[in-house]
Amino acid sequence: DFKRWLTELDPSGGCLEHLPQALQRYDTVEQLQEAWEQDNEKCFEALGLTCPARQRLKQRWVQVHSNLPPASATGALPPSAAAVQEDTVIDLKQLSFSDWLASVDVSLDLQQYLPCIQESYDTVSQIVATYTVENGSHEKTLDPQLFEDFAVDVAAHRAAFRSWFVRFCGV
Repeated sequence: DFKRWLTELDPSGGCLEHLPQALQRYDTVEQLQEAWEQDNEKCFEALGLTCPARQRLKQRWVQVHSNLPPASATGALPPSAAAVQEDTVIDLKQLSFSDWLASVDVSLDLQQYLPCIQESYDTVSQIVATYTVENGSHEKTLDPQLFEDFAVDVAAHRAAFRSWFVRFCGV
């Protein structure tokens, strides 16, 4: 469905805001994919995906769907299939840190935290267990210590991590 296609395009959920345009412009996902294959620039424009950040999404989509290796300049792996699907349970013990960071933010800006994470943790599951805590009301919440431990100073990066923990951990 359209929601799955947009989530595959941007695992962080950032493209879901374009769902109304997709539903209005196309009758089926197949029609959207056909439009993409004929003229991906026009398709992105029709969905409102025209800003430079969305161009990175296009590049990622091409990598995922053509099974191309990632651009050597990024050094990052494309997200695993599980990390890009909306209704899939992700095995956090098997998900690589690079794939996890790419699923948190497809722009690959978070890959800068990879060395710190690799040095301190064994699995993404361990990270989730460490930083998903209960507050005084017995509700799950993201421990802000994550930002200190990963040295995350950029507000947009903090927001991306928060969004991922909300989406996948229910905080």
